[in-house]
Amino acid sequence: MVDPATLFGGGTLSATAADSLSQLGADGVDAKLIAALEAEKTPGRLALLIGVLERRKTAAAVPVLLKAAGSDDAGL
Repeated sequence: MVDPATLFGGGTLSATAADSLSQLGADGVDAKLIAALEAEKTPGRLALLIGVLERRKTAAAVPVLLKAAGSDDAGL
């Protein structure tokens, strides 16, 4: 799996990491991304993870996404 520091680092490498995670078909990827989303507190990182989950069309993430949507942060 892609190192989260790569995903959150910004720039071209970050975009490449997000693309890779969006397409990765290995077992357990959705669960790990959902767990990362639940644990993350930084709004910018939350937005990146939400974007990856959205691109993956991860239905299992809906409860966590709804919780994030209720956040006070307008960026989410």
